[in-house]
Amino acid sequence: AKAALLDRRLNVEAAAFYIDWTNQQLTRTERVTNVTGAGQNVAVIVNAGQTEVKGIELQGSFRLIPALTLSASYGLSDAKFVRYEDSRQLTLTGNASVKGNRTPRAPQHTASFTADARFPVDDGLDVVARGDVFYQSTRFAQAENQTETGPSTKLNLRAGVRAPDWSIIAFVNNVTDDRTAVD
Repeated sequence: AKAALLDRRLNVEAAAFYIDWTNQQLTRTERVTNVTGAGQNVAVIVNAGQTEVKGIELQGSFRLIPALTLSASYGLSDAKFVRYEDSRQLTLTGNASVKGNRTPRAPQHTASFTADARFPVDDGLDVVARGDVFYQSTRFAQAENQTETGPSTKLNLRAGVRAPDWSIIAFVNNVTDDRTAVD
């Protein structure tokens, strides 16, 4: 659903979703013996029996004044295995089923906030500035749900001057030096 309100200064969107996913493909590392007899790690693709994903996404933007727009978003995703037998799970727990485990690399919560400013200075010349904050809740690295990344919050800033045919922008990504593991 989408709506534009207050003379289109406020825009809001909402969506709900449900996915019944059969044979989701996962990439994982396996240790194999190569032709020379040495062990090496290789990436393999495996099919995960059945996965169910359900969630919501909300986003909105508000032009506070002509020069300043604020935006925010939130996502909730419940992605879990419904049916999947995993050899590593069997080794770790004695039971191969990962039913009920969260899917790899899928945060339950995501959120963002942005402030975007543009101030006209001269004919066609604007001073611009933007700040973004992005949040992701913890994610699991593999189907066994044994290793988590931890939550991540990143702040990015940029500012500069923009003309019709050129721009000079300075930026700093990850101002807070968030060192959460990335897949």
